Amino acid sequence: MRFKSAENSPYGEIPALGKKGINLKGMWVMKFSRGISSYGLSLRKTALILLLVTSAGVSMAQRKEDTANTLIWDTLSPFVNTVDLRDRSKWKPVPTDLLTLELEPSAAFSDPGYYGREYTFKGDVIVENEHLTAVFWSRKGRVAIYPKADSNEKRMEFVPLQLKGEPARITSCSILQNTGDEAALEVSFSARKTRENLSAVIAFSKSEIVEIKPAENMKGISLLGPIEYGIVPSFIGDDLIFYPREYPLMNVLCIPSENLFLGLLKGQNNVLVVTWPEGKQQMNLLLGNGQREPRLIESVDFSNDGKSIYLAILSASGIWHKEELMPSYLERDVVINWKRPFPAKWVTQLYEAGVKTTFKFRESKLKRIWRGVIGSYSYPVWFNGENAFYRLGKKIPPKGESISC
Repeated sequence: MRFKSAENSPYGEIPALGKKGINLKGMWVMKFSRGISSYGLSLRKTALILLLVTSAGVSMAQRKEDTANTLIWDTLSPFVNTVDLRDRSKWKPVPTDLLTLELEPSAAFSDPGYYGREYTFKGDVIVENEHLTAVFWSRKGRVAIYPKADSNEKRMEFVPLQLKGEPARITSCSILQNTGDEAALEVSFSARKTRENLSAVIAFSKSEIVEIKPAENMKGISLLGPIEYGIVPSFIGDDLIFYPREYPLMNVLCIPSENLFLGLLKGQNNVLVVTWPEGKQQMNLLLGNGQREPRLIESVDFSNDGKSIYLAILSASGIWHKEELMPSYLERDVVINWKRPFPAKWVTQLYEAGVKTTFKFRESKLKRIWRGVIGSYSYPVWFNGENAFYRLGKKIPPKGESISC
């Protein structure tokens, strides 16, 4: 197994991913526009990721520019059956300037024939910033993402689609960029039964965002994690929400999407956000065993059309909420057992005239509103302070579940 660093990459210059968010009245919008990547990727359409921020100091807005670092570690020995992020006593940080590893750095610097050196990893590679820890688990052939808010439990894993379900390994890892703020690595995967290597560049910045740029021979990307609900957001109409329990006879869902997908992870404290540029990509949701409760989306599979995807895991206690709507909610104000974790534009879906309709949580109770389809009724959801209230009736009945995020 060979792990090294390299100055020249077939992917071209490594991009600067550290773009700032734009605060829109409590909502953060992360904009991926032209020029974010120098891999030759041309985005014909600006893709938006809604990055929610907390009021407890973990948001990008509240972090100082000079406090966030992106570090690369060498564990010095590979992880075997488990990953332990707590004991770091044997880890070695990889310096941003490999010249410091020379016996005589000043002599090497002044030597006109010196073109740098390669770093050879002895163990597994770990990339870490203030938002996440990424473990390049060589013996398992996957990259595991641990959000810092829940660092003891991995939330997502990345594997090449061709190797999904097969015993695989990471055979090499080359550092393409390591500036202290940004890092990028070229990673090669292979199945134990074949000799074909599938490679991708995985790039990190100081933010939650991870870019995965596949090589030509990597036909697809699979993101594995315990997702309870899949959401295709709409900036005009109602969001599409996919709940595996509603598809008892299906194992795969082919999802239409406008370049943006949200996965509400089990536990209601994490949200996976994925975006990608326009192209011929196809996205499928693979559902878990129907005998288990709750039935989960076990993986998000992309046929990637050779283009990058961008992902982030947003973490906060109660960042999304599932509320079962009981008959006792009818014609009365009900405060539910959920408080919004931070100021943002929160929405939910309820049945209006038999159709799932998106409603925004208002900042205070409205007496009556009028809609062209069903006439006048009490507005169904609002906040009083941080507490969430429901007011349901015959026109907006307490039916099914309300998913708030």
